[in-house]
Amino acid sequence: MLLCPHCYSVWQYRGTLPDEVSCPACKKAYEPNRGNIPSKGDFICSSCGTRDKIINSIRKLPQDQLLPTKLYALEGYCPECAGYEKSLLGERRKGEVAHSCNIKKNNGKFFKRINPSDLRRYQNAEKRWKKEKDMLPYPKGMMPDGQETHRLLEHHYKYWHQMFNIRQLLCLSTLLNAITEEDKYSVREMMLAAFTKAIESNNAFTRYRSNRGYAEGIFGRHDFQVKLTFNEGNLWGSPYGDGTFINCIGNVLDGVNY
Repeated sequence: MLLCPHCYSVWQYRGTLPDEVSCPACKKAYEPNRGNIPSKGDFICSSCGTRDKIINSIRKLPQDQLLPTKLYALEGYCPECAGYEKSLLGERRKGEVAHSCNIKKNNGKFFKRINPSDLRRYQNAEKRWKKEKDMLPYPKGMMPDGQETHRLLEHHYKYWHQMFNIRQLLCLSTLLNAITEEDKYSVREMMLAAFTKAIESNNAFTRYRSNRGYAEGIFGRHDFQVKLTFNEGNLWGSPYGDGTFINCIGNVLDGVNY
């Protein structure tokens, strides 16, 4: 998958990647292997070409402001194109693909550029969060200055809830609120166990392993590493997701059955 630095179009190049490519959307040429991160901790401004430290840009911001983020791509999955079908028992099995497409060659995974409707859904989540956050449970405490949290403080993270974007906060808090309303103690505890596991993969510190095609949770490393890019998954998920609440519930049920 390639990202155009001019128009932020996401597209796929098959074959040996040349030194220079032309974006199929805006037709502008760029060098896909260069990017604007020449080395760890550095960046090159796409407007003026100046090279600087990322931490220097953070220090120039107000103390209560994080580096801004930008949505640029969505990953989707088509089980039909991947050749998977559900059996009568709900299990996955490899089936036949009735057509030939590039998605089939990529095991059913595909990427698309963020469009206005995608942005509107996020904006709607922001509006709903502002309206409902006072009625929902979420971490409001300040981060202490410690060995593993000092780096977060340097990056202007002051409160635990800043480790999630707005849509993640809305989804997680709404789900947690519903779990606490479960009357049966044993069921509530099992759902809380699944919820705590789902948090690991649904925060602003996850990363997408492009060479392996999956998302890695916050504890893929044994520290709080601030990510230049992070992966926002679907919290509820589907039978094909990883780190989703449905997937985590399945793990809990497997343990109970065992």
